[in-house]
Amino acid sequence: MSIPTTVDTGLHGATRIASAEERATVQAVFERHGMPLPRGSVAVVFAYPGHGVGERYRRLSGCTSQMLLLSNASAGLSRLGIDVAAASTEAAEKHAHLGELGRIIARFTEDDAAAVPHTDLDEGRFLLRWTMVLGGPRDGLLVTDIGDSVAHTRAVIDLLTTDRLREWAAAAGADPDSVSAGVTDAYANGADSRGIVAFDAGTPLVAKVGPRGVIDAETAFVAEVNALLADRGPPRCSPCCTVCTARASRRRP
Repeated sequence: MSIPTTVDTGLHGATRIASAEERATVQAVFERHGMPLPRGSVAVVFAYPGHGVGERYRRLSGCTSQMLLLSNASAGLSRLGIDVAAASTEAAEKHAHLGELGRIIARFTEDDAAAVPHTDLDEGRFLLRWTMVLGGPRDGLLVTDIGDSVAHTRAVIDLLTTDRLREWAAAAGADPDSVSAGVTDAYANGADSRGIVAFDAGTPLVAKVGPRGVIDAETAFVAEVNALLADRGPPRCSPCCTVCTARASRRRP
C-alpha cells in the first residue's frame, strides 16, 4: 500500500507519516548500535547516503555540507532536550571528521535499508536522504525527496526549536504565539542539566533542561525562597521558568 505524501516547500522535501515498519527499523538499528533513541522525548534522525557518494552519483550529493552543518548545530538542539542522530550505509571510519556527531551515526545494513527510503545502485544499496522525527508534536514526521540538503537541515532545526519554545511558553503560562526570535541566549550549565536557554514569549523566560528530580528540587527551592522574601517584604526573585522537557513552573512576582 502506498503512503500519501505532500510537498512541503518549507522543509525542502516531501512529507508524510513514517510507517510502523520504518519507525521500528530505525529504533532497532540504533538500539543494536548501543545508541537507543529515547522514548518519551523528541529525537530527530538525519539519514544520508555517505560521504563521497555524491561525487559518483550527482543526485545523492550534499552529504558533507549537510553533516558539517548538523555537527555544528547538534549542541543547540541538545540543550533544548532534543536528541540528534544520523544514519548512513557507509563505514564508521568515514565519520571521524564529524567530531561528536560522528559518534551518534548508526550504520544501516542493506537489509536495514530495505525497510526505509533507499536506492539500489551498481555499488550496492544506499540510504536516500531523509529525516525522521520521533516524539513531540511532529512524532512520525518523515521528510523524503530532499532537494537542498543544507536548507532542509536548517529548516528542521528551526522547526523543532520553535516547537520546543512554544511548548515551554505554554507550560509557563505565556502565549505560544508570542514566541519570537528563537533562543536569545544560552548559559553555561553544570553536569546536572543538558542546557539553560533564554527566549522571549511576550516576557523574558529562561528554561533549564535536566532530570525531573533536579528540576523539581530547584522549583521547590525557588518557591521556598520566594515565600521567605514575601514574608519579609522585598520583591520576589522571579519571574522565572524552570522546565524539564514538557513540564514548566513559573513564579509570578
